[in-house]
Amino acid sequence: MPDESIAYQARPASYIVITDHQGRVAAVKGKTHYFLPGGGAIDQETSEQTVRREVMEELSREVHIIGQIGKAIQYFNADGRHYRMEAVYFAGEFGSESMAKGEHELCWLEVEQIEERFFHKSHVWAVRQASGTTFWLLSMTTPSEPITDPAPGKNLVFFTIGQAPDDGDRNNVPLQPST
Repeated sequence: MPDESIAYQARPASYIVITDHQGRVAAVKGKTHYFLPGGGAIDQETSEQTVRREVMEELSREVHIIGQIGKAIQYFNADGRHYRMEAVYFAGEFGSESMAKGEHELCWLEVEQIEERFFHKSHVWAVRQASGTTFWLLSMTTPSEPITDPAPGKNLVFFTIGQAPDDGDRNNVPLQPST
């Protein structure tokens, strides 16, 4: 839970989970830790616009969004500041490669490495949620209180994403790629 005596700075953000044909996860290396491609939103920017702009700045790459994985709230400290990050996570793939150089180098992490290398626990959660190839919206819920440091397998999300059920439930709808 967040410390009520601390004034947290709001930080809307969007990130994308991209895997290669070997199952490795695309990452951006910071000073000491790794992050999913993406970052903070600017005024009046949609989540999709944010992730596309951030990936272009960081890696000089376009991305194609396949679907939304979910949303998470995480409290963290960085550079002497306290943040309340409200992040939207997408599954996607890289588009064409640019000849320009991005701000960071693209790194590929084995899934087994993400727990120790990712700075944000919500990034680990997003990769685990995106482990299937077909995304289905199974339910829509709002957590009663923010989760700050989830245990493995504990949802941080407003949307629960999973594989299509085999029970013929017609209330579940597939997520369509964004354009």
